[in-house]
Amino acid sequence: MLAAACGDAPPTAPDPDPDPTPTPPPVASVAVTPGTASVEIAAQVQLAASTLDSAGQPLAGRAVAWSSSDPGVGSVDSTGLVTGLARGSVYIKASSEGQADSALVGVLIPAEVFVGAGDIADCTTPDDSLTADLLDGIAGTVFTLGDNAYEDGTVAEFTNCYDPTWGRHKARTFPSIGNHDYKTSNGQPYFDYFGANAGDPGLGYYSYVLGAWKIIVLNSNDTKVGVGPG
Repeated sequence: MLAAACGDAPPTAPDPDPDPTPTPPPVASVAVTPGTASVEIAAQVQLAASTLDSAGQPLAGRAVAWSSSDPGVGSVDSTGLVTGLARGSVYIKASSEGQADSALVGVLIPAEVFVGAGDIADCTTPDDSLTADLLDGIAGTVFTLGDNAYEDGTVAEFTNCYDPTWGRHKARTFPSIGNHDYKTSNGQPYFDYFGANAGDPGLGYYSYVLGAWKIIVLNSNDTKVGVGPG
């Protein structure tokens, strides 16, 4: 049996860390702002996420992971920037240390402007010039409701009456044919003037998509296309 020598000091414990690093408080919640957003297709929206402690105070320096509930509607990067937005709605989530919050982003369809008239061009009246002046100040898609060039839908009437007025909007115009347009060569000047936008000359009806709308243009001249009861 060994005994400590007389006068020896007992061994001492190591000194505690004089400046221990405090344990950071855990993330108690995450808050995403704005909580909801409405944007148009192809736009983008910037979201922000705050990490909070149990007292609701901000916690700095905490990593946040972003995710999208439907990347086909909108995707999000590591900064909370939401891009690639398509029609619909999507939840964008921010998470940190097991806590999470989400923002609902709704994607709006831009408003479509659809403007037009019928009984349009007549070289003996100023009305087609006046309505064409109105169209100059209205954006969007132009439609016509038949009887585009009076009196008989001739080449000369489309050239001299319609074209100098409504004709300057032809590139954005989807027409329909009226009985006066059929008075010359079974409507051939009408179909030649408007081209592909007038549909098949043998039918005179067609359809197209405008934003969220499906537009169906009917030919009301039933005797010209063989449409009858039943």
